[in-house]
Amino acid sequence: MRGLKALYQAGRHGQIWEPGESLNYTYVLGSHHWLYPAYVGLWYWLTDASQNWVIYSNAAFAAFFPAAAFGLAIMLGATRRIALLAGGLALLDPSSAVNASWLLKDSMVGFLAMAGLWATLRLVEEGRWTFIPLIVILVGLLGIVRYVAYLALILAMFTGLLIFLKRRQWKSITGLILAIIGTWVMFGLLYYAPQKVTISQNITTPIKALSDGSATLKAKRESKAADETVLRWKESLHDNPGLALMKSAAHTLFAPYPWVAIHPALTWKSFSELYYPGVLLWMACLPGIVWALWKGMQSRSPVFFLIVVFLAVLVMAYTVFLGEWSTRQRVFALPASFALAAIGWNDIIHTTRLRGRVLDLNKTS
Repeated sequence: MRGLKALYQAGRHGQIWEPGESLNYTYVLGSHHWLYPAYVGLWYWLTDASQNWVIYSNAAFAAFFPAAAFGLAIMLGATRRIALLAGGLALLDPSSAVNASWLLKDSMVGFLAMAGLWATLRLVEEGRWTFIPLIVILVGLLGIVRYVAYLALILAMFTGLLIFLKRRQWKSITGLILAIIGTWVMFGLLYYAPQKVTISQNITTPIKALSDGSATLKAKRESKAADETVLRWKESLHDNPGLALMKSAAHTLFAPYPWVAIHPALTWKSFSELYYPGVLLWMACLPGIVWALWKGMQSRSPVFFLIVVFLAVLVMAYTVFLGEWSTRQRVFALPASFALAAIGWNDIIHTTRLRGRVLDLNKTS
């Protein structure tokens, strides 16, 4: 365990973590993203060190994606037929299956993020406080497996708060405040688990995690906090900003480039090649997503703006740190994109047909 090893090398702890010692999972593993390693360890303990059962459970998490796309489309005001199209896109997408077939946390992240987003939208749309405990659990757990998605959901909740403050909808305001406070407390409790946490630690913990991420972004190559991927992106941005930004946009929209399968051809060795079929589906969805975003900006739907803020924070965070939002980092949020794509493509087809009929009428008259 990386954290325990670092503590031992620094002379702050022994080589073994024994029960009853005042260490938490975050320090032992060397990251507050301890939930998935603990989850995998539990499966290994239950199934006599079989990684297959972990992969099966990943597939079960990924199986939630079509339902999430369907539910998010319904929340956006889509008809059942369009929502089924959104769910069908998620069902056809092979990218989630690629992630689920590895010992990666992405399927768990996708389940927690999409379920947390769905529950938050239900709270916003229906004003039912019964969703608050569900939000607290899902979003709190999300923070211990992928902090950037947790932060995106928190900022989406704040967006809803601002919308309802303007409208003076006090019940919705109170519900969102309780959800935000609850997820904030839950994150603090999990960050220091299994040890007890003080009130001051609980309040400052999410900010501390954000500060740790900021340290990684600012770190120099010789620093212990340095990350090679972040460093390469910063260096390319410094050397040629224009080219770096163009590549960033291209990678976000189209990577991993599926035409590489034709030229220079498949290597049959790179894991990124498994994502090519899913990227083709993503690219086909892009016009529908853009159309839905453009039309949605003309609406006053809080649900739409919460989804947009959630996705926008992810795009900005991954671009700032990694220079792109693509491949496996994009997959966990695809159900929200598929919901927008189904609505957008339906509207494009409907508008095109309507214009065609108008042109036919004009010709006959």
